[in-house]
Amino acid sequence: KKGDKKQMGADMTVAGFVITLTKAELEDKWTKSASLFKKRLVKVKAQVSKIKSFSKEWDDLKIYYDSEYNDQRHKRPTFKRWVQAQIHNAIEQLGNRETACWFVKPNKFLMLSGGLSWGDSPTETYELFNRVNRIPLGILEKAGLE
Repeated sequence: KKGDKKQMGADMTVAGFVITLTKAELEDKWTKSASLFKKRLVKVKAQVSKIKSFSKEWDDLKIYYDSEYNDQRHKRPTFKRWVQAQIHNAIEQLGNRETACWFVKPNKFLMLSGGLSWGDSPTETYELFNRVNRIPLGILEKAGLE
């Protein structure tokens, strides 16, 4: 029947982080959310550089790595360098019009990227945030990210 068609629509897809502010950051009235997040990601990048071998906790992120270089294994960087590049790219994307942030508690703010999606990533920043979110939580928490 013509009237029985199910309507398909785009889904709202969002990736983001909660950033916990230090006491000094709370007292600084000129603190910019993007610069704080950049500082946190620099800490994450430094922690990744110290890792000697990657445990099973990293398997979720390795799926992205493998799919990106599926047909180009000879051009593939090491996993560590690739993870650091993802973090670096996320740092570079901050402050663009694809990100939004607001305070959710007095000492925490939320930084998001996303939008409507028909199955692909709604923004480039969403994709970067999604990849960085797959870094094991212990490393993100040490940098003040959730």
